[in-house]
Amino acid sequence: MPDRLLIVEDCAPIATALAGHLSGAGYLTTIAPDGERALEIIARERPDCILLDLMLPGISGMDVLKHVRADAATASVPIVLVSAQVATLELGGDVDVDGAVGKPFTKAQLVAAVKTALSKRRQAAS
Repeated sequence: MPDRLLIVEDCAPIATALAGHLSGAGYLTTIAPDGERALEIIARERPDCILLDLMLPGISGMDVLKHVRADAATASVPIVLVSAQVATLELGGDVDVDGAVGKPFTKAQLVAAVKTALSKRRQAAS
């Protein structure tokens, strides 16, 4: 069964491009246009990986990240940041993510980041 990915992105053209690239690579995708919907989908569907923009309307991407990591049921879900802010963000410390892709991105960068995040979490679980 293909891995289920949640794309949390408020810009519809970018969300559609992400979904297209990842569907083409064999993943099942769902799109959440904001942090509130993302948290609802995460609680209901338990995706295998989350692609998360940081700049979202309402609940920020960073708040979504903190909520996911604080919940025992979702704490181990791989999260890949997909954001224009990746270049200026220091990963580590409070930013517990499994990968990051800066905008603009290529399909190859995106798919590689998802594969690596999924693989890393699966190795940690075994």
